[in-house]
Amino acid sequence: MSNLWNKLRTAFSSKQTPEEFEISSSQTQVSERLSQAINKLSNFSELREILEMFKMHLYRPLQVAVVGEYNAGKSTFLNAVLQESVLPTGDLPTTGCVNYIRFGNTPSIVAHYKDDSSESLSSDQLQYVSTHDHTDAHRQHLLQQLKHIEVFKPAKILEKIVFVDTPGLNAPTEADREITEKLLNESDAILWLTSARQVLAATEVEVLEAFSDRYKGKSLCVISQVDSLNNPKREIPQLLLYAKETLSDYFTDIVAVSALEAINGNEESMRPFYTAFWRDIIPRSQEMVVQTILLDAKNLVEKVVEDVQEKQVRINKLQTSLAELQQKTDKITHEMLRDVKNLREGSVREFHRLQDQLITRAQQECTTWTDYVPYTRRVPGIFVDDYVVAYREVERWHWENERVNQTHEWVATKAESIMGTFVEQCQQVFQNIAETLEEQNNIFKNQNEDVVSESDLNSMAQHLMVAIEFRGLIDNSRSYFWGAMNHGGAHPVSWIIFMDKSENRPSAGRITDLVKGLLPLNRLIHVMNDHEGFEKSTLSSVNACYEWLGEKISKHAQQVASLLEELQAARSCLT
Repeated sequence: MSNLWNKLRTAFSSKQTPEEFEISSSQTQVSERLSQAINKLSNFSELREILEMFKMHLYRPLQVAVVGEYNAGKSTFLNAVLQESVLPTGDLPTTGCVNYIRFGNTPSIVAHYKDDSSESLSSDQLQYVSTHDHTDAHRQHLLQQLKHIEVFKPAKILEKIVFVDTPGLNAPTEADREITEKLLNESDAILWLTSARQVLAATEVEVLEAFSDRYKGKSLCVISQVDSLNNPKREIPQLLLYAKETLSDYFTDIVAVSALEAINGNEESMRPFYTAFWRDIIPRSQEMVVQTILLDAKNLVEKVVEDVQEKQVRINKLQTSLAELQQKTDKITHEMLRDVKNLREGSVREFHRLQDQLITRAQQECTTWTDYVPYTRRVPGIFVDDYVVAYREVERWHWENERVNQTHEWVATKAESIMGTFVEQCQQVFQNIAETLEEQNNIFKNQNEDVVSESDLNSMAQHLMVAIEFRGLIDNSRSYFWGAMNHGGAHPVSWIIFMDKSENRPSAGRITDLVKGLLPLNRLIHVMNDHEGFEKSTLSSVNACYEWLGEKISKHAQQVASLLEELQAARSCLT
């Protein structure tokens, strides 16, 4: 076998084809394109690192995945290629532990575990740990700990090629199938082994269609196990004809081999594969690596572009959602302001009623008394007038101190009751709107937390702004009330007489004017009537939340647009 392999390798490698010059040129060209793309990506450090890694991988060996269904003879086939029975074979499938066959000056086998440890294995140990045996708990445990196995061989073909022995497409576990599909997404070319006993099973067709764009023109199909046919000479041409009619769009060539016969000494049974491999794969190995890396780089950048575009769509939806939320909040806030206005108007009516009651009480309780006021009277004289002091009676009005104190306590109690009722009702209104706004905010947050940060969403909690306005309304009202009712330690009720400058008992109209000018009640009525100021301040505070978040979202949208422009520039370098 070694003679046949070397003859074919020498025959094909001795030709200096134009493709070899183009391969080197394409490596340089793709490296430059990757550099240009990297230079465009100032805001994508992780993407830059991956593209830098792609640049380094431009000169790596070609990674060829050996793919097929379980029991298609993949391990036996690779043993024939390596001219040594290194990989385990048999009825049990190679498991999720992937085998990488690489070049090495000294033959060796290294097992790599999921805990990042590794150890050297013998061939017998490889057979033990890398095959399924559900009856052996220890073997199953070892198998679950393995990440992959590397097999190093000093074979000339491995200087430019890394073979990957994959689990079967229809392997017993889902994990095995997922690993195979992952390797199909990472490899540069494939050797597709399909058994002569069942060429092109349904699972194979599905995978071929899924990966046809990646591997078209870069893969060989090998019909294996032709030694199991009843009449190989008659059946092989029929199988090849059927396979080429069905699979020619997927592969550069389709060949039939018997790896088992090759291992047993019949080198000619592998000749079709060697010929096709040296003709179609080896001369183009560097070109295939370049194609794979460029494709992966394009796909990676395209995926990031799609993610950013999706984020842009989400931001646009967020802006619409924010506008809808603002409309709902405006409606809720106006309903709240209407309720507060009704409470204010109710309190004002109560204070006016208290004023009327005070007027009646003042008129009923005020008394009069006679006072003698001195005055200077002129007495005419013969030569000089004389002046004497005389007294005249004046009727003054009076409110007894005891009555004043009682009235003051009565006014304070009634006013405090009105204030207490108003505050309690306001707090209930605020509680209701706070719960409603909190519910609206939570819905908005749940819908948009993937776009806007939690801190930004919390900063726009409208009910907090409404609470500030409510607190101001209540505190100001209480402040005016207590400040006026306790001003200077005097009873404000006694000011009714103090403010009157007339000497005679005032009329009913005058008493009315004096009572309505009484500071505590008058000031409270003024505060309660200032609904326009409260409404303007509340709406301004709530709208400020939306303006702030709207600016935040707009700035975020501009950043995303800038990132998208950056990515598109990088993508154009790779196109």
